Amino acid sequence: MLQRCLLLLLRACPALCLLMTLSCRETPSPPETPAGEVLAFDITEANVRNSFFRQGPVAAHQLTTSGLAPRVVWGFPAENTGIGVWFYPPAQPTELVVEGPLEPVQLSNGLWGVRSVLTSDASLLRIKKAVLGNVRNVRDYFYGATIPPEFDSSLQQAASSSTLTFNCLDGKHHIQLKLEYLDGTTGAVEGSQLVFRAGPRGQIRLRTTALIDYTPLTPIPLGELVTAQAANNPTALHALAFLSYQEKLLAGSWRFLTYFGRDTLLSLRMLMPVLQPPVMEAGLGAVIDRLGPEGTVAHEEALGDYAWVVRNGNQEPPPPPPGDMFSPWLDYKMVDSDFILPAVLAAYATSPAGQGHIQAFLARKTPSGESYQSAVLRNVELVVRKAQPFSQNPVASNLVAITHPEVGNWRDSGAGLGFGKYPFDVNASLVPAALRGAASLYAAGLLGADTGRATALNAMAEVWETRAAGFFEVQVDQATAQERVGSYATRVGLDPAPAVASLTGPITYRAVSLDAAGAPVPVMNTDDGFLMLFNQPPEAFLTEAAGRILRPFPAGLRTGSGIVVASTALAAPDSSLHKTFTRGDYHGTVIWSWQQAMLAAGLERQLTRTDLSPEAVTTLRSAQTALWQVIQSASALNTGELWSWVARNGQAQYASFADAAIAEDRFVDESNAAQLWSTVYLAVQPPR
Repeated sequence: MLQRCLLLLLRACPALCLLMTLSCRETPSPPETPAGEVLAFDITEANVRNSFFRQGPVAAHQLTTSGLAPRVVWGFPAENTGIGVWFYPPAQPTELVVEGPLEPVQLSNGLWGVRSVLTSDASLLRIKKAVLGNVRNVRDYFYGATIPPEFDSSLQQAASSSTLTFNCLDGKHHIQLKLEYLDGTTGAVEGSQLVFRAGPRGQIRLRTTALIDYTPLTPIPLGELVTAQAANNPTALHALAFLSYQEKLLAGSWRFLTYFGRDTLLSLRMLMPVLQPPVMEAGLGAVIDRLGPEGTVAHEEALGDYAWVVRNGNQEPPPPPPGDMFSPWLDYKMVDSDFILPAVLAAYATSPAGQGHIQAFLARKTPSGESYQSAVLRNVELVVRKAQPFSQNPVASNLVAITHPEVGNWRDSGAGLGFGKYPFDVNASLVPAALRGAASLYAAGLLGADTGRATALNAMAEVWETRAAGFFEVQVDQATAQERVGSYATRVGLDPAPAVASLTGPITYRAVSLDAAGAPVPVMNTDDGFLMLFNQPPEAFLTEAAGRILRPFPAGLRTGSGIVVASTALAAPDSSLHKTFTRGDYHGTVIWSWQQAMLAAGLERQLTRTDLSPEAVTTLRSAQTALWQVIQSASALNTGELWSWVARNGQAQYASFADAAIAEDRFVDESNAAQLWSTVYLAVQPPR
């Protein structure tokens, strides 16, 4: 209660807040030089420039956006901490850039962070909003939300600098941004705005020092990440390094700079051939440590002040002591991750690296003192409970449904599933993969003495494998397909001829989901990759999936910019789905790097089978060649999250996702420059 009253007093009295900030945190402290290997790299996409730095305890990502909506953002892996500064539109588009590399800063008073020089060719810049807090606070403002007054920062104005300070809600931590004026740049508060004016050289130049004092994560050294079999891909390796820590793997920077269960597990599965055990077990351990009481896999965590925001918004009490309102808050609304864990763990247990480590790994303890083996057993029992109804009575209503009103799998929006209830990837691939994985763990004696249980689990898996995918099948006759594809191509500005010509017979594809009545939602998609990576689908399905890669969009999914993850081209012309799956929608007709990688990894895995006909092998190899052509044509984008396309001269050519969203008048989001599951090209390599 005392802490909360003090918090309210400070927020009501900014001058008091500023006075306390200056007296407690502004003691001059000489910077210290951190020890440890240096990781420094840059990634540029369109008008967004990203600088990454890590040395010892210092790890930070700074990005700038140029143009008519300039901004600068800092993201710190420590407690998912962030700073964002947005400027009002300048008179002309401005170049906002960081000069040179980031420099580490460590102060004796516990603050640490990075320093850089920020330059703009604008004559005047006005700060519209500065957000100091959790990355999710920064994300919320980016998404248009109002930031609660508890997160107001204080401003100290001096002749040669401006300093923004936020005393975190827990009363223990602090975030600070110091902006020093260089080369005649001036700064002043005009009305309620902090305004910068260019110096004699016509530039605004600011030395920025972004500081926090949260406990740093423990980096995994570069030499302990991957084996010699990894691809020579420095950008992917550096991105993986920046996102890999002993405590957990981070999903992506800047927007998802913390644990995500699904992202971790899928990344581990695709990276497994080249990952060293420290990374593999850091990721698996983070997932197991966060399992819910029923064995559910946590999706995302809210940390520090943002945990307080979530609990306060939900009117939740604090967890039992020693927990409090600032303890990590975990989100368990996704259903797909529950089924990925047994499949990935089983794959690791049988891998060359995992065989020598799995016994000791399962003997580890969670933070509550439970063995990993016991925690995994809880997850397996959850999988069996969810799979049992369909294995006993294989009807659509017994498939696994999302439990949240909208989200439940990687297409984490209602729109991404076409507002369906039963996801294709979960039911056709992940449920049987989980059952097979659990059976493998039982058979190896890794889940106790009941090795005979493997037989029952394999029998359940066979029912799912033979019956589930059929519910999602959509068939379109040749004439109808040609008419719809031609009309769609013309409408979106593409030359219809190549796509129409590729339709030489009736088309069969798998819906992205089933609606509540069990009817297929007719959206062609890339989730074939799950079956090829995790399962042993029939030859007919593989040939069908290869066709979706080989046929040019919109008859299939292949564009010159990449493989789009969804297409409504074969849906009825009057379907409302066409308005939901555009090139400006997050899960629309856009290209996700990791989905292309999963298709590539899946094709490679299927081509190791010995039960396929020569004709099927030839078709799969053709699809593999076509897929790698588009992957390699956009290789500079592969470590990012997603991108889109624009029609030029009848062809689909690269466009940033933000540009496509603006053009389609959609919600404007952006791609992370470093995305965990987009680093998998270290392991997913072109056929030799």
